[in-house]
Amino acid sequence: MFGELLDKYLKGKVSYQLPDGGLAFWLSMTEDTDLFKLKENAIKEGVSFTTPEGFSFDKVIPGIRIGYASLSEKEMEKGLKVVSKHL
Repeated sequence: MFGELLDKYLKGKVSYQLPDGGLAFWLSMTEDTDLFKLKENAIKEGVSFTTPEGFSFDKVIPGIRIGYASLSEKEMEKGLKVVSKHL
């Protein structure tokens, strides 16, 4: 279901692969994006996600990690709308 919502709200703005396991997606932006500014703007609207600095040691991972396991469908939609708005 989360993949369907990604396609609905972020199609053309991000790329992703369905995860083999787990309950999070890595999203790569299709255009050069300041991920930290994106997160700052999203937080102002009550949405948070993980930027890559905690997951990379020798090179930066160009994307964000969005976990959805504890979210309702309504919360997922809100979050993706906010991210889309700021991309």
